[in-house]
Amino acid sequence: MASQTEPEPTLLPAEVTRIRIPITDGSEPETSGYLLRHANDSVTIVDPGESSSLARSAVDCALASAGSPAVAAIFVTHAHRDHAAGAPALARRYDVPVIIHPAELAETEASRDDSWRERRNRQLREWGVPKDQAKAMLGSPHLLPDWQDIKLLLVTDGELLPFSNERFQVVGVPGHTAGSLALFAVADSLLLSGDHLLGHRHVGVGIGADSGIDPIGDQLASLERLRNIGPAVIAPGHGGPFAKVEDRITSERAHLLRRLAEVRSSLDRAPTLSLWQRAATLTWRRPWAELDSRQRRVALTQLAHFVSHLDHVRE
Repeated sequence: MASQTEPEPTLLPAEVTRIRIPITDGSEPETSGYLLRHANDSVTIVDPGESSSLARSAVDCALASAGSPAVAAIFVTHAHRDHAAGAPALARRYDVPVIIHPAELAETEASRDDSWRERRNRQLREWGVPKDQAKAMLGSPHLLPDWQDIKLLLVTDGELLPFSNERFQVVGVPGHTAGSLALFAVADSLLLSGDHLLGHRHVGVGIGADSGIDPIGDQLASLERLRNIGPAVIAPGHGGPFAKVEDRITSERAHLLRRLAEVRSSLDRAPTLSLWQRAATLTWRRPWAELDSRQRRVALTQLAHFVSHLDHVRE
C-alpha cells in the first residue's frame, strides 16, 4: 500500500505529519490522523483511526515514511470509532499509553452491554417516533474502543501534552462530544482540532452516550474559546489543514445560531408537536422524507440538543 502521509509544508510544520486514514463504513472517505515528532525523535500518534487493516496499514506506512521512530504515546481527540478504535491495538503493540479526556471513557461503557437498547428505545418513545419506524431506527450500539488492559493517561484542558517538551497544550473543546480535546502548538500557531471544527462541513454536536448537559452551549463556548486562542492554521480530524480560521469559526457559529432560530420559531408556532413531528417541518441537508433511518435518528438527536439548549437558556 502506498504511504498515506501527506506532506503539507506550507501549512504544517516539519514536526507534524498528516496521515490520511481510510474509513471502511462508507460514512466518509477518510479521517486525518497525525504524527507529532518530539525533540528526542519519538512520536505521538494522534487519532489513529478505526480498527480495520486499511487504517492500521496507513499508520504503519506513515511511521515507516518517518523513519520508523519510537512511539511515545497515542493521543485521542475524542472516542468515536473512526478516530479512536485503532488506538488500543497500537497501544498494546508499542506498550505505550493512550492519552484521552476522562469524559470519553463513559462512551465505551455505554456501548458494551445491552442497556444501550433499552436507552435508545426509551429515547425513541420520548421523541414520538411511530412504532413502525422505531424498529428500523434502533440500529446497533455505537461500538467504541475497548480500553481494558490499556495504559491510560487522563488529561484535561490546560495540561501539556506529555513527551512533547511543552510544545503542545491540551485544549478542551466540548461540544461534538463531552470530552473532545484539541492540541495547540503556540510556537506554530497550529491547532489540531479533532472534529470540533472542520474545513469543509458543519460538525454534529453532542454525538455520543454522555453528551453533557448542554452540548450546543458547549460548542458555542468552545468556538468562542478557539476565537480567543486565534490559531493561524487548523489541522482537523477530517480533511486537510486550513487557514482562514476566523471565517470558519464565524460560519460554524452562524450555522448553529440559524438552526437555533429555526427551532425556536417552530416551538413558538407549534409548542405541542413531538420531536418526530417537529423534525418533519424543519430544513435538513436533504428533505426529511429522503433521510434513511440512521440519518433520521442522528437528525432527531441533534434536534433534541437544540430544544434542550433553548430550554436551558430560558431557565
